[in-house]
Amino acid sequence: MEKANHSAAQRWWRTVPDGLTAVQAQSGVDKLSLRMDDWRRRFDGPSYRLRGHQNQADAMRKEVNARVS
Repeated sequence: MEKANHSAAQRWWRTVPDGLTAVQAQSGVDKLSLRMDDWRRRFDGPSYRLRGHQNQADAMRKEVNARVS
């Protein structure tokens, strides 16, 4: 994660125009951090592998229930 943050900060720094005030620069960093935090939260949740196991377990459960009924 640290490498991702470092890379994002470098990309942001290359886009900063000359003559930017400290307040404007901080605002840009804040916006970047919110975007990065939002991305992480949107994609959090069960992993691909976990969802696969859950789907497999659900299918097995349905099959067993169908045989018992």
